[in-house]
Amino acid sequence: MLEIPYIQHLANEEIADISLYRKESADFAKKIVSGKRISAIFDKLALEEEMHLKALSEISGKNIKFNIRAVKTYSSLRKTLAVHAKREEESVGLYKEAASKCENMLKKRILLAIAEQESRHLSVIRKYLHLTGGSK
Repeated sequence: MLEIPYIQHLANEEIADISLYRKESADFAKKIVSGKRISAIFDKLALEEEMHLKALSEISGKNIKFNIRAVKTYSSLRKTLAVHAKREEESVGLYKEAASKCENMLKKRILLAIAEQESRHLSVIRKYLHLTGGSK
């Protein structure tokens, strides 16, 4: 059975990702030559993370208590992308695990769809990480 604390954990990770993508979007738009393009990508990812948060709120019956926490940001695009790759990879696993615990088929499909979208985020992040000379 999928418990509310597990959903809250997922929601809090989404909030952290939204915050990170928004802050880094603004930072990179100002700091680097191709910053506007990367900023647009980060803005899109933040919007998709917001949709995940809304879905989690619905799944929980709007019974989520948020624990907003600061997450470290980096001035290096390569380091930022590496951190995001790790976070997105973890998210894929967490959503698949949540879906496996979910008895409601509609909620299970929603969680699996979010896992798939997180997997696409990971692909985008890895692509840019590779282009910056970082590892895949």
